[in-house]
Amino acid sequence: MVASLYATYLIAYCLYDVPDSWEKREPKRIVLPRIAYITFLLVSVIPGLNILFVLAFLIGAILFKAMNQWQIKSWLFEKPEVKADITDNNPEKK
Repeated sequence: MVASLYATYLIAYCLYDVPDSWEKREPKRIVLPRIAYITFLLVSVIPGLNILFVLAFLIGAILFKAMNQWQIKSWLFEKPEVKADITDNNPEKK
């Protein structure tokens, strides 16, 4: 249930359209009708349906980002970056 509530939060506050060029314009947040948010909230608390909701959300988020339609801006869908090892004391690497 926590995952489905988190998916509802991401749809409500972190859903953006994908601009043609990221450098030229800022992505715009997509706002859905209130009935959609109420439906997402109800589905997220109904047992059984909340599991299907999370699976549909994840598949939809991946597919629509691949098709350049919209995307979810969240740490969940970002690629992890490799950070430099700060324990290395070699001054040539710094």
